[in-house]
Amino acid sequence: MLVGPITRRLADRAFTFTPLEPIRVKGKTAPLVVFKLVGLRASPEIATVRLRSPLVGRAAELAALVEGLDAVARGEGRIALVTGDAGLGKSRLVAEAKRARSEAPVYALEGRALSIAQGISYGPFIEIAKRDASIAEDEPETASWEKFERRIGTLFGHEADGVLPFLASLVGLPLHGAPAERIRYLDAHAMGQQIFATMRRYVARLAAERPVVLIFEDWHWADESSAALLEHLLPLVETERLGICVASRPDHGEGAVARLRERARRDHAARLIEVRLTPLAGADSEQLARNLLSTSRIPSDVDAVVVEKAEGNPFFVEEVIRMLLDLGAIVFDKQRGEWRTTDALDRITIPDTVQGLLVAHIDRLEDDVKGVLKLASVIGRAFLYRLLSALAAEAEALDVALAELRHLDLIRERTRTPELEYVFKHALIHDAAYESILLQRRRELHALAGEAIERLFAARLEEFYGVLAYH
Repeated sequence: MLVGPITRRLADRAFTFTPLEPIRVKGKTAPLVVFKLVGLRASPEIATVRLRSPLVGRAAELAALVEGLDAVARGEGRIALVTGDAGLGKSRLVAEAKRARSEAPVYALEGRALSIAQGISYGPFIEIAKRDASIAEDEPETASWEKFERRIGTLFGHEADGVLPFLASLVGLPLHGAPAERIRYLDAHAMGQQIFATMRRYVARLAAERPVVLIFEDWHWADESSAALLEHLLPLVETERLGICVASRPDHGEGAVARLRERARRDHAARLIEVRLTPLAGADSEQLARNLLSTSRIPSDVDAVVVEKAEGNPFFVEEVIRMLLDLGAIVFDKQRGEWRTTDALDRITIPDTVQGLLVAHIDRLEDDVKGVLKLASVIGRAFLYRLLSALAAEAEALDVALAELRHLDLIRERTRTPELEYVFKHALIHDAAYESILLQRRRELHALAGEAIERLFAARLEEFYGVLAYH
């Protein structure tokens, strides 16, 4: 059996290959690089383990969110505030709640606050409006305008002309003719008031069309304009089929999360669902480890390591198991049909922090895969394939590396339409990759990213001023 470079890379952990002379294929101008399949590696089970687990230790929290979605589906507004330290599973919990309502789903629109986009006003709301209108970043201005105008027309009918200039301005679509005249003489304060009023009407129309939940991830990074706008929208839960779900790290000061919580408790207590994620109990951490290894029993010394090192953090549990697998400290005994430890368990040192674990994990990657991960981290937690490919040296090598990173569950495909976009599985992975780049190289990559944005999005650069300022 002959395979190409991409297939070889994806299967290399389980099978051995030998390179052959390039071959010519009809329809291809250049010879193709090929490899011959030799056979199965000695212990492929170890290399191909996929770490997956149902949600563990979060039954009450999941039930609370599902009840909230059920209420929205019935026409009752809800506010859900999900808080917890990094790695405790906020995004996973929200995703599981959405999945639990798959038979009678509500319309979910997601906006993510990003640390690099705190200088961009209304960033999460821009993302929501674009998703609602199916606008891609690489679309020509005319196509984006047509999509947005059609969507606003569907929602507002004959009232569309009155709101389109303000919503289009929010999204960053250039205005011409009558829409431009509507806002020409408005100062920043007046424009802000119009955006607030128009967004409130827009969200109300979304909820009138069908039950809708707006999901805001990483709200601890929210810009001030977005934080104020979300507080302005809260009263809609009293009258509309609207759910507002906010996931965030704890905010004990005067930040966006604390203000939102105070406002919701004061004015909408009957519709507020507060979910505070805490570390898993020791038994739950052990169960999670068993689930990740698809077994009902694992060695007691592995249980002890997981409980001691992970301290109830599910993401930490996964990374501890991954490290033990990668370094051969636990292996699957095919004859006995169970996992066992090896001498390597006594020789390895497991970092005391999840950040240290992630750095060690990244260091074990092949150089080209590691390079793509670091390059993507400079762009941000979420990154467009088109932008990353503009920075990468070779398209085929990039595709191979991305496939490997997905296989390792370091990144995930966020959306395929209207444009392919990836996201780091966790903010901690992004941070670890980014912090591993030397400062001088980091500056060089930021400059390249800025130049690529200017080149790729030249026709609508105003939308990217905040991101360009970051780079």
